[in-house]
Order: sequence, then structure tokens, then C-alpha cells
Amino acid sequence: PSHDIQALYYVAVSANGKSAYSNNGINWSIGTLYEDYPLNEKIPYTRVISLNNVYMAVSRTFEKTIALSLNGINWTFLNLVNGFYPNDVAYGNNVYISISSNNGIIYSYNRLDWFKSNAPLNKPWKSLVYGNCKFVTIANGCVYYSYNGVDWIENCQQSLNIFNLKLTASKIIYGNNMFVASFYNSNYVGYSYNGIDWSISLVQLFGGWTSIAYGNNRFVMIGDDTATGKVAYSIVTG
Repeated sequence: PSHDIQALYYVAVSANGKSAYSNNGINWSIGTLYEDYPLNEKIPYTRVISLNNVYMAVSRTFEKTIALSLNGINWTFLNLVNGFYPNDVAYGNNVYISISSNNGIIYSYNRLDWFKSNAPLNKPWKSLVYGNCKFVTIANGCVYYSYNGVDWIENCQQSLNIFNLKLTASKIIYGNNMFVASFYNSNYVGYSYNGIDWSISLVQLFGGWTSIAYGNNRFVMIGDDTATGKVAYSIVTG
């Protein structure tokens, strides 16, 4: 499951198309995500995020699928650009942004009408964040950032191409006034204070890091090595 904790409920979505919600993170109830989808298909949701007082769940394998909930329980579905398979969604500066590995980046001011930005197509974007007055994503060793969600700037840099790895962020977050990213198939973590210029640190455990979160003065990463259940964390000081 994927989860988010910054709203009325804790909300989780699953690969079998269902949702759950909790007000304490311990006791959970089943939401109506599966029942609310018009075709009652088991959509494999990969992420849920709380944005601007709503929840949005994405499925990177189903075309045009972003589910929207005002309360974390009942869901409706947004009509995105044709051929768009969303990997993530973010909100900032009064605009919603969604990224795709196959069809660029789209934006909306009202969640109903979506338009294509000027970002390049067919980049393996997986995660997107808004922080420090800009949207930021990383793919193939390059940072892509935008102040308005429409016009995007590409900034390729050596730190994200170490050993020719061409790092792509599996998850990028903003916390404690800094950006931090985990990367697929890598034991590196990236960090930036402005979202544009990046440095990397080596994590001794090779975890195939898939996600990272910030809370209680800690950045915490988890990996996809289920046999060892690897977790890494960094404590913020000062």
C-alpha cells in the first residue's frame, strides 16, 4: 500500500483497487474506492497524497486514472489527457501537476480541466514534489523544475550521473527546508537546498530504495528488498 498522513485521516490504497482510512493509524476501515470506480475494476493504485485539503490516488498502469476524495472515504475520478498514465501528482502555487513516463507533464487549475505543459515527453518521471516555490522531479540524471507548472527547465548534472547511473528518483520529498530523493537500483540518496543543485550521499545498505518520508526530524527510506526489510534513516540536527 501507499499512504499519506497530512489530512483528516490516514489513507492507504492498494494494488487490488481498494482503499482504507484511519484516524489513529492503528484501527482501519475500508473506503469505497473500488465500489466508486464506474467499471468496478481492480485498479493497481501505487500512491495516495493529500493535496490542498483533498486526497488524490494515482495508478501508473491505468490510463487517465487519478481518484479524488474530499474525505478519504468516498471517491470520484478525474478526466485527464488521453494516453496519460499518471505516476504522481503535486499541488503548489494554485496549480495541480501530474507526471507520466510516457506522456510528459500535465497541469490543472481546478482539477477538472487538464492541459499539457511544455515539458519533454517520454522521460521516466516517477515522483514529483513542490517546495521552495517550485515543482521538482528527477529522471535520467537530470533535474526538471518549474515555478508555474507550465514551463519546465532541464538541468543535467554530474552528481546525478555518478558512474553513469543516470539516477531517477523513486521518491522525492521536501522537508526541513530541503529536498531529498531516493533512487531506483541505487544505494545513493540525493539532497538539495534549492531543488536545482544536487549532491548525493552513499547509503551503506543496498536497498533498492523505493520511498522516503520526513517526520519527527527524521528522513526515513524503505527498500524493496522484502527478504531483509531494509530501512534507513537520517536525523536532522541543528
